[in-house]
Amino acid sequence: MNTDFSPIVPSPSGIHLLPGDRKAPQGKAQSMLAQADMDTGPKASRPLHTMAVRALDLSDTAGREQIENLLVKVCERLGFMPEMGRLKKGYGAPILDKTQEERVLADARIQADRYGLPVDLVLHLTQVQMDAAKILQEGVKKPENPISEADFKAAQEALRERISAKTAEVYTALKPLVNYLEFKSVQNEIARQLENSPPSDACKNKYVAELLKTAFQPQTILH
Repeated sequence: MNTDFSPIVPSPSGIHLLPGDRKAPQGKAQSMLAQADMDTGPKASRPLHTMAVRALDLSDTAGREQIENLLVKVCERLGFMPEMGRLKKGYGAPILDKTQEERVLADARIQADRYGLPVDLVLHLTQVQMDAAKILQEGVKKPENPISEADFKAAQEALRERISAKTAEVYTALKPLVNYLEFKSVQNEIARQLENSPPSDACKNKYVAELLKTAFQPQTILH
C-alpha cells in the first residue's frame, strides 16, 4: 500500500493541508492565510509549535520519564503481537493483512484529530508499529494444535480490543512530547533508552528497536 506520510509543515496562520488534500482554503481561511503572508516579521517563517518551545530539559528526571512512559506504552502495545502471530499461524491466516492495515491507518487519522496530534506523525508512528508487529508475529512458532475459525475470530476480536485500549494510552503519552520531538537531544534520548533499557521483550528485538528509533522523527531535527 502506497500511503503518503509526508510531514505537514505548519503555516504561520495555523492552517494546514493534509497529504492528499488539494483544495485551497476559502473564505475566512483564505483571508487568514493572506494576512499571514503579509507578516514579514521573524516569526512568520517559524512553525507555530516552535515559537514558544525550547528543547526538553533532559537534565531533569521528569523529561526522561516522559520519554520512558511513551516507550513503555508503545512496547506494551507491541507485546500483544506475538500472541496475534500465534493466533494467525494456528488458524492459517496470513501475517500480512492489507485490509486491516488500511483500517488501522484510517482510524489513526481519526484519532490524531481526536487527540490533537499531527496527522503525519501519527500515521508514521502507526506504520512503524505495524511493520514492527509483522516482525514479531513472523517470529513465533506455529501452535501444535490448529485453531478453529470460531475460536480464531473470537480471540482475535478480544485481542484487538486490548490493542485498541493500549493505543489510546500511546496517544495520551505522546501528546505532552509532541512539540519536543524535533530536537536532536530528544531523539538521542529515545535511541538511548531503546538501546540500554528496552521496556519489554518485544522491544528487545533488535530489528523492532531500530524501527522504533525512527517512529517519532519529524521532517526536521533541531540541534
